[in-house]
Amino acid sequence: MLSFAGMAFLVAVDLSDPHAPVVVRGAAEWAVLARTTLDVAYVENASVDSWFSDDAVRRVVEAEHADRRQQDGERLAALLSLVPDAARGTPKVLEGDPVEALVDASSSYGALVVATHGRTGLPRFWLGSVAEQVVRGAHCPVIVLRTASPGP
Repeated sequence: MLSFAGMAFLVAVDLSDPHAPVVVRGAAEWAVLARTTLDVAYVENASVDSWFSDDAVRRVVEAEHADRRQQDGERLAALLSLVPDAARGTPKVLEGDPVEALVDASSSYGALVVATHGRTGLPRFWLGSVAEQVVRGAHCPVIVLRTASPGP
């Protein structure tokens, strides 16, 4: 039997996914069963600093980026509120490539919880599977939650 004494769990969420609350609630159940805390994280994919050479355009884009980051922080806090008080950890904003960021973060956790849509065939080929890549590279056990039935 695995022991998670003193090791928090981390659940990775896609803030644009309507299933994110389901994923957080599922991860919270695992954390409660393991008697540990659950941190909720999302990965911010890129910085916009070097995208634009025109200062005026860069300022506008940076302001939009700051607004979106604030909205994302609010969404993350709302998701964290779904975790029971006894298991509630902290919100985390990771940066970079989602797979690399989650694999790196996994070394600090007792388990990592990720979601999959269960895509197969061409959709999986084109979109890849972040969950599969995280499972292959993680430094801790990974719990994969299926959020939706695969399409036809």
